[in-house]
Amino acid sequence: MHLHEESSPEQESTPEELNQSFGQSPMNDHRFDFVIERFDRLNEIEQVLILSELEALHTTDATANAVEHAVDLYGTLSSDERTELFRKTLKDNPDCFNDTIESLIDQHTDYFPALIAVLNAVYDGHDIGLLTARGNRRGHTVLLDAIHDFVGHTIPRRNTYFVNDASRNARLPKENTAARKLQVLRDFLNGYYTDAEGNEKPMSKKYDEVIFYDDEMKNITIVADYARDNGLGTSMRAINAKEMCFEEQWEALAEKIKSGAQPDIGREPIIHFFDIDGTLVNIPARMYVVDTRSDEALITITQEEFAHNPSVDYWIEKARELDPSVPLDALEYDFKDFRDPERIEHMVRNGLLGNKMFVPEEKRTSEKHPEDEGDLS
Repeated sequence: MHLHEESSPEQESTPEELNQSFGQSPMNDHRFDFVIERFDRLNEIEQVLILSELEALHTTDATANAVEHAVDLYGTLSSDERTELFRKTLKDNPDCFNDTIESLIDQHTDYFPALIAVLNAVYDGHDIGLLTARGNRRGHTVLLDAIHDFVGHTIPRRNTYFVNDASRNARLPKENTAARKLQVLRDFLNGYYTDAEGNEKPMSKKYDEVIFYDDEMKNITIVADYARDNGLGTSMRAINAKEMCFEEQWEALAEKIKSGAQPDIGREPIIHFFDIDGTLVNIPARMYVVDTRSDEALITITQEEFAHNPSVDYWIEKARELDPSVPLDALEYDFKDFRDPERIEHMVRNGLLGNKMFVPEEKRTSEKHPEDEGDLS
């Protein structure tokens, strides 16, 4: 019985090979609607690239200068105008459909595979949720909106948990973030929670299966261990988001689309909870130990570093070792990158503009840019 699921490493498929799983498609069926919907969710750079490639495909005398002009032109259009142009061009040129699918896949391949897992859950008729270590849910409106816009579906507030939001989660365990995440999963599986006063209260819905995606082993392990020790079988599962395979997720989604599946959230009593940082998005949020007398950051801590040593006292002590002259009461641990709405909004907007927010760190060096695409025909 394997409660900690992993994807076996496989050779990556090309967009052409993945396209075969999508199948030949008449222009008026649900596959066409899906292609339009996914195009609408892409950012400006990606939309312009696909439109330019489509222009080259259906224009017999396309030249490099003509395609470059198309890139400039499409960049001046609004997102709605680009989507409508894409719809019309594809309808008028059905022979370009399969090549367009390849372009669409190509624009998705660098994204976190868990983003495609969200779509698979939606098309399976399951519920979706967010389960993050961040605090201050109200301060993350821009981040939540960006995730909702990309996946094309709003995740209900009742399924959105910022477990370190002190104003909302007094009932959760105090010891650590992993234990808090586990408690939320247990509550959804049991169909009730115990409030801060010890009273049992019903959840909005009880689930037969709770599936959790995270990129940190301590969060994955505590869930897998609990499920194993309590004989939960497949009712509670933890999946390592770092080991997920884009090709597997896309092929599974393509099969659903081919079969005529439609988004049907909540049809089945199954919920998928997704961590945010490192699972769905990559935002360069940091933590700091600050000398409050000067507001100088003595230490900058990445999320990965904090995951290895998740103790504020540990990092405070590290700062004192660096500069013993700083009084202990002048040192402060700064979580503002995760809690301050203005900082969060700034990082999200930068990530969206830079086409980086949904791309894992290890893939950023191989990002696609219009000037790197070469022959678009």
